[in-house]
Amino acid sequence: MKYKYTNRTEAPKNSAPLSEGVHTLTIDGGELRTSAAGNPMLEITLKSEDGRLVWDYLTFTEKAVWKVDSFLRCFDMQPQEDEEIDFNQKFVDSLKGATGQVELAIREWEGKQKNDVRNYIAPAPAPATKTARSKVTA
Repeated sequence: MKYKYTNRTEAPKNSAPLSEGVHTLTIDGGELRTSAAGNPMLEITLKSEDGRLVWDYLTFTEKAVWKVDSFLRCFDMQPQEDEEIDFNQKFVDSLKGATGQVELAIREWEGKQKNDVRNYIAPAPAPATKTARSKVTA
């Protein structure tokens, strides 16, 4: 791999965190890891429409199962209750490009403001379709 040195000393302007609230974000990638506590974890990279990145960490523990379930619903995966999903790297790679509504917060970390994912928001259910009423003749 070749790299062209730029002598930049600051991050690009779009590295500022997104505002708090709901944003449309696209999954840019993900990697299976192990958390510091030794639990299986998915590090997910989300991208805003203007190219800013947000990272989230989905830990596969009983305490965090709500967030994994919310993540799946947000990106329109509709597993059945108690359905097992194999979160292998092939599955994670297949998520790239999925878009959903994500609620963000801002927190300070090492003196800088960063985004935290507060919630993954499931899409609204499709409106019920109207059915034509049959004509009843007497």
